[in-house]
Amino acid sequence: FRVIKHLELSFAESATLFYGENGAGKTSILEAIDFLSRGRTFRSRRLAPLLRRGSQTLTVGGTVVEGNHATRLGIQKTAGKTILRCNQEKAKSISGHASHLPIVCMHPDSHQLIQGGALNRRNYLDWSAFHVEPDFLLRWRKYNKCLRQRNYILRQMGGTTRGLAEWTQKLSIIGESIDQARSKIFKEVNTIFAEYNDKLLPEAKISLNYYRGWPS
Repeated sequence: FRVIKHLELSFAESATLFYGENGAGKTSILEAIDFLSRGRTFRSRRLAPLLRRGSQTLTVGGTVVEGNHATRLGIQKTAGKTILRCNQEKAKSISGHASHLPIVCMHPDSHQLIQGGALNRRNYLDWSAFHVEPDFLLRWRKYNKCLRQRNYILRQMGGTTRGLAEWTQKLSIIGESIDQARSKIFKEVNTIFAEYNDKLLPEAKISLNYYRGWPS
């Protein structure tokens, strides 16, 4: 994985700090943890930059301990194939890894959550909802399927509205459900934000607001 040929690590229960010279591989370790959770990293969606020079395959594995329960996760990736494993069995989706190993990264592009477009903030709320609501991922997938189907009908309509109303209704119902999940997460985040605002910037009262894409 990047500059790392082989490495085994264990972590403290409270916090672990990595320090060392530039280019020693500190960020690569953090990337590897992110990769084990999401199948990509905060620095790259492509495989090529993650491969150690001269290698065609990378493998990352880890054991996640929650209370008395341990889950073993693994990813092996080549240019044409990805193998996911959970407790020694092949897994179908990376979402299973993410549910066992929830990751929040803070990195040089994290300011995009504030300065970037609305997509960044939706993704943040959706990622949080995925980890606290068991059926959120299923709803999110259904919503995106409806959205793609409805957009396809709009492009192919040619003056007819056949099928449009049905997909619009489905999109509205699932969209309301996703909106409720996002709103719930936002309220929790807003409470924490207000607490830190009072501690760090008591002289500046900053508020967060949630805007959905339609009138209440």
